[in-house]
Amino acid sequence: MSSSNPRPRGPRSFLVWTALLLGSAVLPGEAAGQASLVVESRAGVSIPSGGFSEGPGGGRLAAGPTVGIQFGVLRGRRTYVTLGFAQVRTDCSRDGCRSRWVSTQWNGGVRVELGDGGAVPWVRAGIVSPTVENVALRPAADDPIRDGTSDRGWGGEIGAGMRFPLSERLSLSPGARWVAVDVGRAGEDDLQMRYWVADVGIVVAF
Repeated sequence: MSSSNPRPRGPRSFLVWTALLLGSAVLPGEAAGQASLVVESRAGVSIPSGGFSEGPGGGRLAAGPTVGIQFGVLRGRRTYVTLGFAQVRTDCSRDGCRSRWVSTQWNGGVRVELGDGGAVPWVRAGIVSPTVENVALRPAADDPIRDGTSDRGWGGEIGAGMRFPLSERLSLSPGARWVAVDVGRAGEDDLQMRYWVADVGIVVAF
């Protein structure tokens, strides 16, 4: 059943700010006629902030791998409108847990580069929409954990990083981001997913 605790306002704030950024990004800029496409492949680690649920298997989570791909279209001089796909996993901590979470998600947003030439810092904000699978590792008869996939959730992310050009078309882009998503599950407590992602991207410009 759904948790009776009030749901955090964080994801709603993310949605409002991201909508404002998207609205400004789609307006023509100084270099609107020079729009280009970038494709970015990212891999790294997700670091959960506590448990995602107060129910069975909700606590004692540890870092897990994350991979994704993202497409960006340049609008104006330094602003990219992005759309991507990612999978984020959590693992068990050393003191033991009985389930792990696999989040498969679409994401979209805006990335703004804060300089020209050489190593370029960037910031981003976006919307995240995942479905989350619960994988039971050690079910117990008196405290069952049921495998299953959640409803589609909505939330957001903010992040920052650096882009290091390797050639005219190829760049390396390490970064970190904070993600906050609320996800409903039929007959179970809602998930309140809060986690960090630290990853590295290989960026190809076209």
